[in-house]
Amino acid sequence: MPGAVALRATKDPSRSGFPETDHFWYRPQPPGPYIDSQRKNKAFGYLEAEGRILLSEDNGQTWPHSTEFADVRNITFS
Repeated sequence: MPGAVALRATKDPSRSGFPETDHFWYRPQPPGPYIDSQRKNKAFGYLEAEGRILLSEDNGQTWPHSTEFADVRNITFS
């Protein structure tokens, strides 16, 4: 379409230090639980280092429900 704006990723010098390819920028996971899945206001996550699974009922703002889970390293999809 003539006059259409093309949207594309651009290299941002502030991201230097992270591995990247021409098609993908790798960044570390932010601190806190890995959020595996979310639906409406509930989120399921886990802390691999602590061996715990977590449940939030406020979009991941707090994690009041947790329990030990021996196979936390084996969670790949919930």
